[in-house]
Amino acid sequence: MGEQQAALDWVRVVVADGRITVLAPDGTENGEKAWLVGVPYDISWERTTTVMGTINIEFNSSGGNSFVPLAPPAPTVPVSAGSYLWTTPGTPTTNGLIRITVNNDPTINDRSDRTFTLRHGLQIAEHNGGTNIWYVGETNIIRWRHPTLSPAIWNSRRTASSPAARRASPRLSRVMT
Repeated sequence: MGEQQAALDWVRVVVADGRITVLAPDGTENGEKAWLVGVPYDISWERTTTVMGTINIEFNSSGGNSFVPLAPPAPTVPVSAGSYLWTTPGTPTTNGLIRITVNNDPTINDRSDRTFTLRHGLQIAEHNGGTNIWYVGETNIIRWRHPTLSPAIWNSRRTASSPAARRASPRLSRVMT
């Protein structure tokens, strides 16, 4: 502090030939934007053109420094792919992190900027046979998925009759498949 001096025996500087940057998840996946457990999402990255080869993608659920390979382990992913479709694990967390490391040069790596959230929730599996058109007086079916209720599918039937009816809470009935 101020007048104090420090003595160094030696300094080691590691210089990487390139850079890789995790784009998603980047820590904005919290609250309303949280990722759902058991649902596929793209892990994406960008790299400098000098970075070649394959990458290792790892996950940490505690916000710490101990990462494990994705389960099931990611196949050999070329760094040039720019993304990998990952089905999130079935356990919720508010401290998720992704780390990507270039296999032929582990000094080239990056991890999520901040922790992200994995939470339980419903996912729309199918709505109205895939069409986005709903007609007044017509009953439409929405199928929902919930990772912990598998293999159950929750159906919602809604009749479009007026703006108020369209905003009303749908009835849910459990249907086993």
